[in-house]
Amino acid sequence: MSDDRFFLLCINHNLKRTARATTQAFDTALRPHGLRIGQFNALAALRQLGDLSLKQMGEFLGLDRTTLLRSIEPLTERGLIEREKEGRRVILRMTPEGRNLFRKTFPVWRQTQEAMLDAFGRERWEAMKRDCHDLERIAQETK
Repeated sequence: MSDDRFFLLCINHNLKRTARATTQAFDTALRPHGLRIGQFNALAALRQLGDLSLKQMGEFLGLDRTTLLRSIEPLTERGLIEREKEGRRVILRMTPEGRNLFRKTFPVWRQTQEAMLDAFGRERWEAMKRDCHDLERIAQETK
């Protein structure tokens, strides 16, 4: 492989560019509500699964502790989630204000999701999702 084609072929580079672009699209849509997609995802995890430990949420969202804390800190400051210490664990719980904001922003998320799915193609997305899961497994085995 020639050096000038490295970034065109690099799996990591291409996935990061795609992730950055989709993140920007969701962030732009959620901005009027004072949320970023990572924060919305944290609220969505609590909505779907109920109270979670910091570790459980990190595992569910695929985030390390530092990145997760950076995402949820603004949510706790705004009173959208509560952090409660249970022994050595930190439990995250969505507040009524958090549930209300999630209800308001879910249609915004859905509209953005649907627009991208319509443009990209649902069948292509289903295939890509399977491929991404396979690639994630391969990457974990390659560590």
